[in-house]
Amino acid sequence: MLFIVGASGTGSGRASSGRARDRGEGGSGRRLGWLLAAAGVAGLVAAAAASPADARAAASQDWPPFVLVAGLLLIGLAASDEGLFAAAGHQLARVARGGGVLFIGATVMIGVVTATLNLDTSVAFLTPVLVYTARSRGGEAALLYGCLLLSNAGSLFLPGSNLTNLIVLGHFHLGGAGFLDRMWAPALAALVVTAAVIAGFERRGLRMSAGHLARPERPVLGLVLIAVVIATVLVLVLPSPALPVAVTGLAATAVRLGTGRDRLPHVAGELGVPTLAGLFGVAVALGTLGRVWAGRPYFSRTSASGARPRSQPPARCWSTTCPPHRCSPPARPAVRSRCSSDLTSGPTCS
Repeated sequence: MLFIVGASGTGSGRASSGRARDRGEGGSGRRLGWLLAAAGVAGLVAAAAASPADARAAASQDWPPFVLVAGLLLIGLAASDEGLFAAAGHQLARVARGGGVLFIGATVMIGVVTATLNLDTSVAFLTPVLVYTARSRGGEAALLYGCLLLSNAGSLFLPGSNLTNLIVLGHFHLGGAGFLDRMWAPALAALVVTAAVIAGFERRGLRMSAGHLARPERPVLGLVLIAVVIATVLVLVLPSPALPVAVTGLAATAVRLGTGRDRLPHVAGELGVPTLAGLFGVAVALGTLGRVWAGRPYFSRTSASGARPRSQPPARCWSTTCPPHRCSPPARPAVRSRCSSDLTSGPTCS
């Protein structure tokens, strides 16, 4: 994405960001995506061969996050190409006469886009717009670093804001509203602290005056706004919004393809299908490895003779009477515990 920003040159609105992204799709990026896809396929094959049951369990845990992120990226792509982000950036630059106000407004915009449409959407589509807006005033470092770092800091508001949220916390089955209720305070704190640090380091760059900014093309808001609102509501209301959000993104993309406002190769390239597939394969392989490793008898069971594995120290008694609920291992609740006293370690149970 940094190469895309550097090559964007001058221009405005949809056409500028689109040309910049097209020029940024070099052969090295495509090769990297296909290499990652190959690694993912190899990981899937190895996981299925090593432990089919664990591989199925890992895949069932990992597919909803990837499907949800793909749907949000499709909606973000539609919002970008229809001119929503360019229009918002232009309006922000027109209202904010000073660099500090511009940075605060950009922080709010980044936080909203990251929370509703995922941090990848924010980094991929907001960065060129905000950097072009700042470049017209003579300084771009603050908004460049701001978009990259604030997108990560603001990805704690909703589960779909970050793929990591979905994978790590998926087993809690926590809906979007419950997630927001628990995480809004730390997410807001992370956003504010990150913005303050960036503003402190780039305070000289924020002393920029308003410059001339070409007006972008008029955005097409109907389809995009409907898709964004539907996706946000689905993430907040449903405990498993992956498929409905993906259907929403596919529907918006199908409308744009049907009306000739987009092309399928462009959609596939922006979505990064090989990269997503490769990451999914790697996640399933690692999940299978973790399940296989955690299920080894050395760690989870006692030996056949009934004794504890040597790696586990004997449980310490809380009293000399050794109550069974304190001293007996969970795997053998019916076994009567026997106490012994040691001058150095105190009473223990076997």
